[in-house]
Amino acid sequence: MEPGTINVHFPDKATDYPKVGGTPYNDQLQKLNESLLKFDTDLYAFQNKNKDKYIKAVKAKDTVIVDQLLDQAMTLNKKKFDFLNTYPLKNPDHFMSVFLLQQRLMNGDTSFVQINSAFKKLPSKLKECRIGKELEQKLKEVENSRKETTQVATPSNASLSTESNTTKAPDFEGKSPDGKVVTLKSALGKITLLDFWASWCPPCRKENPNVVKLYADYHAKGFNILGVSLDDDVAKWKAAIVKDKITWPQVSNLKGWKDPIARLYNIEEIPTTFLLDAEGNIIARGLTGEALRAKVASLLH
Repeated sequence: MEPGTINVHFPDKATDYPKVGGTPYNDQLQKLNESLLKFDTDLYAFQNKNKDKYIKAVKAKDTVIVDQLLDQAMTLNKKKFDFLNTYPLKNPDHFMSVFLLQQRLMNGDTSFVQINSAFKKLPSKLKECRIGKELEQKLKEVENSRKETTQVATPSNASLSTESNTTKAPDFEGKSPDGKVVTLKSALGKITLLDFWASWCPPCRKENPNVVKLYADYHAKGFNILGVSLDDDVAKWKAAIVKDKITWPQVSNLKGWKDPIARLYNIEEIPTTFLLDAEGNIIARGLTGEALRAKVASLLH
């Protein structure tokens, strides 16, 4: 891909990895691989250290210990994915950035706006390479698809900012996994999270454990959740609900991106969240993780 001499350094220990470099792109790749190896090594060390403890807890049906260990492992694994997802923005001149963005899109990452924004910041030499051109074409296809299936207007034709106390969330109804009709109005609590997700969305599934914990901690205080799934396969939708331990109401029209509720709310990527007050006014949008927890805690203190 670039002129220069590639140097390969073979380590003295057979258990160590060789180092490859000599040209800018290969030097960048070597550093990236070393970072990823460190994440994998930390996770492996944690698993190896806690293997017996985990097996003992499973046999004893100690769900508290099992969940704690799984959460810690997930936190370590999340650091790796966060590193990969932020790499293109922090290293726009690196060839691996365009490659990682392509992989995210191919692997079903629905953070279209984030991926598209990072791609636009890449230098022309990366946009014009083969992978860059393929990625640009795919991004255009996704963008055109969104335009065809998404309404131009936001709910009630009003502007939705990150913090808004005046926009009313439009009511809707949808069917639950067991076929019952659920309305937004009937699902409202003191504070309600409207969560757009799907079983096939990796970022959604990674966020679900955080939402499960949040619901367990604050539901008794008036915190409700209504999930809107952009699934098109009822079996996969139901399986994800069970596997992710989701206990709050769920609705879906099983029409994917053409879901009328998603179109009503101008959903361009998932997960997308709306936080509503008791009257159904939108008070926040796009909160996840610790930001969502902090907001809910402040409202239900």
